[in-house]
Amino acid sequence: MAKRSFYRRELPKTCIWLSSNEGRNVFKSALDQGGLKSFFPLIEQHVTQAEPSYCGLSTLIVILNALAVDPKRRWKGGWRWYDETMLNCCVELEEVKRKGITFQTFTCLAKCQGLDVRTKYASESSLEEFRDVVLLTCKDDSSAQMNDVFLVVSYSRKVIGQTGSGHFAPVAGYDPKSDSILILDTARFKYGSHWVPLPLIFEAMQPIDVDTNKSRGFVLLSVSKELECSFLPTSILFKIQQSSVWLQYRAFMEEHTPITLEEVISFWKSQDLFEILIPKLVSTHNSLSQTNEVIELLKVFCQKYPSLISLNEKNINCTCCSSRHCTSKSNPCIIPIDFVESIFVIYLASLPVSLRSEVLYDASITGTAGTNNDVTREQILRESQLIRYAIDFSTAE
Repeated sequence: MAKRSFYRRELPKTCIWLSSNEGRNVFKSALDQGGLKSFFPLIEQHVTQAEPSYCGLSTLIVILNALAVDPKRRWKGGWRWYDETMLNCCVELEEVKRKGITFQTFTCLAKCQGLDVRTKYASESSLEEFRDVVLLTCKDDSSAQMNDVFLVVSYSRKVIGQTGSGHFAPVAGYDPKSDSILILDTARFKYGSHWVPLPLIFEAMQPIDVDTNKSRGFVLLSVSKELECSFLPTSILFKIQQSSVWLQYRAFMEEHTPITLEEVISFWKSQDLFEILIPKLVSTHNSLSQTNEVIELLKVFCQKYPSLISLNEKNINCTCCSSRHCTSKSNPCIIPIDFVESIFVIYLASLPVSLRSEVLYDASITGTAGTNNDVTREQILRESQLIRYAIDFSTAE
């Protein structure tokens, strides 16, 4: 027998199709009252999610592209553009296809792209606070040239009468007259864009998510100051896997404050580090100049610390097509970063931001001409910050 297939769903009576006559009237009311500041930049980038469980990823790329964030990576051809496949730093895409993502993982993914992320669990908020946030993101401000902050809601579809469970979506507008918000649903194969009463969405954020044992909530996303200063959110050294080991290390850090390099080494010597901090694959035909400069400077720093010098190194060599990390058939190799250098980056990630800079800009540390510039040191800072995101936002999943 052929599998039963579906083509869209009927919206429950709690919601109003944007394209319906009633939906258009609400849209006109919102436009007249200046409640569509977010709508126009978001609708330009609106997409249909590529997988049934990609609502979180698709919502995030809509926001990233609406904020005009340059991913610093090629999409296709010579073009740089965000799509869902680029968002795999905090969780494996195959896992997302099976389970979707949690509120915490969404936060981690957004931070890893260099965004300023302000989260609020519904259980710790109020209807009045949520309405203020909606007004902040949707109300027109004549002094603003473009939208600088967007709102994402994570909620239970069941509460508003829709089929399915947890869902992420951008909020594109607010109509004060009907007290309703405009949801730009990325699952357009199921539900198109629609209006929902604001109090009902807040109610839908309240149920406990069994995967996190917390309520769902809302997120404010904007371009961080670091990103405005040409912050590169992409690691050129590692693919960072989400793991409960990061959660264990976070607890270890809390027990050892301020943490020392020796304590960092003691923890990671007993862990399979390269299972969660995987050296990236690179084509032997590509230029590795920036990567090599970063690694060379890391080697210089490691020579300063006796505990690193004496550490029994676990080398990861650039042996084409012979490693468990090597999955491509186009003559790839692994970035030649070893255990000791990786431990040093984790040590930096374990320090407060101000101390990381002090360590990396130590005037007594000098490398070769290519490794002495600020760009190389700044990239190491970025590498450490991405690892810190993994430490701070990992769960026991």
